[in-house]
Amino acid sequence: MEITIIDLDELHGEKRSKTMALQNKACEKWGFFQVDNHGIDKKLMEKVKELVNTYYGENLKESFYEYEIVKSLNKTMDEYISELLKLAEKLSELMCENLGLEKNHIKEAFSRSKGPAVGTKVAKYPQCLNPKLVRGLREHTDVGGIVLMLQDDQVPGLEFPKDGEWVLIPPSRNNTISVKTGDQVEVLSNGRHKSVLHRVKAEKNGSRLSIATF
Repeated sequence: MEITIIDLDELHGEKRSKTMALQNKACEKWGFFQVDNHGIDKKLMEKVKELVNTYYGENLKESFYEYEIVKSLNKTMDEYISELLKLAEKLSELMCENLGLEKNHIKEAFSRSKGPAVGTKVAKYPQCLNPKLVRGLREHTDVGGIVLMLQDDQVPGLEFPKDGEWVLIPPSRNNTISVKTGDQVEVLSNGRHKSVLHRVKAEKNGSRLSIATF
């Protein structure tokens, strides 16, 4: 499976039409694509991954040390999620344009009086010495709207079905953000943008980190 990578810098020049078409095709066919030049500080992304890995590390023993990590992690995650919200709004506007909807249609559908509902799931899938005996995370779709994922850049695991078989998605490189459309976007788009079925396979060659913001 070839992963569609959307370069947001190309939305401001002669490649805009092609980029919009790429995003639309990815949403209609898969409900999944990756975003480059998304505007989120890559040092901040690396810091998020570093703090999460430290928090879930095997050497976390001291309660004081744990408190300091959590305090720092919470501050960093708040900063990271505020940047993700800007990206989600930008992506929702592009989806609306492709769907022929008003610019803020998706944003308003998910907004409450205090803004959109946002949740982040941090998952650390441990290394499995015999993955054939473990099912991993079962196949499912996401109930949310736009899901932004900071994935492991070394260990794969995410799989999508294609032609009757499960296809392994390679690790994210160069701090791209992976984007999935959920059930609610499929409903809002009248079925044009798919809610992608996926699962997570147990891996023998390392533990996989996934930070998904819904």
